[in-house]
Amino acid sequence: MPDLAPGSRYGSFRIVARLGRGLTGSVYRAVALQDPARAEVALKLLESRDESVRSYFMNEMGLLRRIREHGRLHPNLVAYVASITTQEPFALATCYYQGGKELTEYIGTAMSPAQVLHVTEQIASALDYLHYGHPDAPVIHRDVKPANILVNEAGDALLIDLSAASHQNFRLKNERGLGTPQYMPPEQYEGNEQPQTDQFALAMVTYQMLTARTLLGQKSDTESRQMGALRDSGYARLRDTMSSYPATADVLTRAIAYHWQTRYSSCTEFAYDLRRALAQDGASLSRDSAPPSGGITWAHIGMMAVAAAAVVLLVALLFSGRSTPVTATEVPTVTLVPSSLDPGIILAAQTGQPGGLAPTSELLPAGPAQSVAAAGAVSPSSQGCALRDIPSTDGAVLRYSSVARLVPANVALEVLGRDGEWYNVRLPDGREGWCPGYQLAGVAQGRGDQSHGASGEAAPVPANTHPPAPPMQVPAPPTPEVTAPV
Repeated sequence: MPDLAPGSRYGSFRIVARLGRGLTGSVYRAVALQDPARAEVALKLLESRDESVRSYFMNEMGLLRRIREHGRLHPNLVAYVASITTQEPFALATCYYQGGKELTEYIGTAMSPAQVLHVTEQIASALDYLHYGHPDAPVIHRDVKPANILVNEAGDALLIDLSAASHQNFRLKNERGLGTPQYMPPEQYEGNEQPQTDQFALAMVTYQMLTARTLLGQKSDTESRQMGALRDSGYARLRDTMSSYPATADVLTRAIAYHWQTRYSSCTEFAYDLRRALAQDGASLSRDSAPPSGGITWAHIGMMAVAAAAVVLLVALLFSGRSTPVTATEVPTVTLVPSSLDPGIILAAQTGQPGGLAPTSELLPAGPAQSVAAAGAVSPSSQGCALRDIPSTDGAVLRYSSVARLVPANVALEVLGRDGEWYNVRLPDGREGWCPGYQLAGVAQGRGDQSHGASGEAAPVPANTHPPAPPMQVPAPPTPEVTAPV
């Protein structure tokens, strides 16, 4: 269809500008006319007629809409606003990320350790939310890469594009090897993705942020020869590049281990160990309000060409009933905003959303939809919860005991207050800290469904369906330098 002109209307949205073109079609910056605040949205159109592309579009829509319906928004994950499925092309509106640019724009030269850690911690939290807190958990993103991470002017990060995400309700038959080769571990080529699959990709992005280099090539590695050679060398290339930061190299080596069972039990644990290692290596972790500049070098790594790193490859998909693989469309890297869709009619944008804001606690539902249990007590979810000293992923994790970092599921916590998605809780021994709501059981999540019990805690994952690894014990780290959230 022809491009929509600025000032024109599409459904209940007024077009402001065209932002680019993605796999499914054009993406526009628009205004939600039914919202009194005239919130700005990213409006993505489904113009492709390819059935697999349409399936991915609808998959992303469903995932994002269920997050909204169940009151489980995450501040570092793209947020659903509305959708149009009563006319062609279908459209999906998500919150517009004001000032957001692809991480690829900052990653051409090495970023400062503090900036890298901030982005890694926020994306790790968003991924663990998908793995353990989403209504359809575990949801495996499968395409974590710089082009799918937006960074705003304050340096905060947003994870986008859930179209290729796999979960118990979505997986194309005989699908194999979907993703971007530079960030794909061996099990992804086998169609055996785990939460640790996303951890591998995030660690690869972290390495790239720190060094302006990539470890894997752009071509599909179906035989895992690149990863096998990297493993057999003792990850020599990674360690040589980061010779001045040996503890950090150890953490990254574990997070990109060849076998997913060897990696960290969660992305948050990986980020926690990364903070400890950077501090141990003498890196400054103080962070000002300036966004990543891309001009700060670390370990004296020179400028690397980003064109190759930005190329997005969608590996051939195999479908039953076809003798040859389907060639997937290349995903452009120019799209700066996410989107998704939902099977229904135009839904009015939620009121009270300030236009053009980064996803903050203001976008989270308040009141009864996420009230705490009547007794004022909750407990950690089955995965445990990370108790932090401030209501932010920037906060230091307070160890539960000398042998356990996370607070176990059977510990009763007294709720003292709330700040957006974060709950201020007190341990039985009197210590206080902050936990995100999705890591807590006993927090009402709105209308229940078959995926959730009365407490709002995610139902146990069936056997052999992306089971999370058991929590792992880590040594007590030195106290990291922590700055207040901007």
